[in-house]
Amino acid sequence: MVNRNLFGEGEAGNRAFFLISAGSKCEGAKNCGAATTTVDFDVLGELEMVPTCEGHRAVIEKRVLEDLTRQGRLVSFGVNGRGRA
Repeated sequence: MVNRNLFGEGEAGNRAFFLISAGSKCEGAKNCGAATTTVDFDVLGELEMVPTCEGHRAVIEKRVLEDLTRQGRLVSFGVNGRGRA
């Protein structure tokens, strides 16, 4: 069972909690397994969340950072519905 206290309050925290508690798979690598956290960021004012495991969190952040930087966008990451600026 996933601990709700590990996620932020409000809509972003609820969305992250749902993604993880629903059994989302880690998007950091093929055949990795269950996601345990989300990497959160905004694209054109819309919240994006990528489910991942702790081991692949840095991989996801690097991919997103490289992609958005190529597009000339700034990015700020949050985790589990917390910390985006």
